[in-house]
Amino acid sequence: STLSSSSAASDVYKRQHLGRARKSQLKRYRKRLDLCIAPKYKIYYGDISKNEYNILFNRLILITKRRFAQKEELNFELPFLELYRDIMYPMILNKKASLFVIYHDKKPINITLNFVDEECIFHWNSSYDIDYQMFNLGHINMINHLEWAFNNGFKLFDMSRGDFMHKRKYVNKSYVYNEHIIYNSKSLPASIIAHLKHLKLKLRYSLITVSYTHLRAHETGRNL
Repeated sequence: STLSSSSAASDVYKRQHLGRARKSQLKRYRKRLDLCIAPKYKIYYGDISKNEYNILFNRLILITKRRFAQKEELNFELPFLELYRDIMYPMILNKKASLFVIYHDKKPINITLNFVDEECIFHWNSSYDIDYQMFNLGHINMINHLEWAFNNGFKLFDMSRGDFMHKRKYVNKSYVYNEHIIYNSKSLPASIIAHLKHLKLKLRYSLITVSYTHLRAHETGRNL
């Protein structure tokens, strides 16, 4: 989503893009969560202890596994979470990344990883505790992100690759995602590795297409 600075711009975005009914629905979601569990919303951006950081990553891995076991689907980001753990701690301290967390008491129930590049936030990976799924945490988390981005002067909020129904509710611009493999064409080993990666990517996006088609069919059937 393309953003303009200030809370006033946030209100304009909500009114023009989300609409009155959607705004009211999101407000009810957050009010119900606040009344039922009195959550704590925490943004780690520039400061976090290494102990808390590791606790959150352990928790993120656990809730992601539970979420996709429930959905009976593969999660393509799960194998990369340990890589993100390795690289994101100094990035958070240097304000090149952030962690958004919703807590119930001391328990993290929604965790989001973001990368930050100057005036752009890349909404990278997010998951929630399925024991709290009745609270629509994903939507509460999204509106919290957008409000924080508006209020802190970010110009672009990138929801990353994937054309999913929940993203369509928030985006005001879209683009075609491209992934490039750069290698030394004069090197036979490099060429072989590059072509294997290419085949792997083709398989991956074929699976994503199948999963997306299945999801759309499910959503259409549910809405009939």
